[in-house]
Amino acid sequence: LIMAHKSIVDQFNQKFCAAIGGLKVGLPFGKNNVTPLACTATDFMKQLTEDAVAKGARVLNAGAGGAHCDRTLFAPTVVYPVNAEMQVWTAEQFGPVIPIASYENINEPIEWLR
Repeated sequence: LIMAHKSIVDQFNQKFCAAIGGLKVGLPFGKNNVTPLACTATDFMKQLTEDAVAKGARVLNAGAGGAHCDRTLFAPTVVYPVNAEMQVWTAEQFGPVIPIASYENINEPIEWLR
């Protein structure tokens, strides 16, 4: 979970998605940044993404949100804005779904962490 201040979150999202867009997804034999997951993990990544979208988040980067190949590859997927009602907020996913939330007061993320 990435938390960015509301005053910079849009700029952060643009730059972050541009960086994510440069990652290559593929088998570990080549020059790839994102490699296969366990077979069932891709289904979990898709579930987390769909849950976040159903509850108001958007997938911010093109080519993401469930790109599968042989059921083990999943493209990095940036979702924003996320909140505590979404599975992705607390799930230990060990995958390439990147949730982003914004805050106005520094005490908000501190409270969320407690």
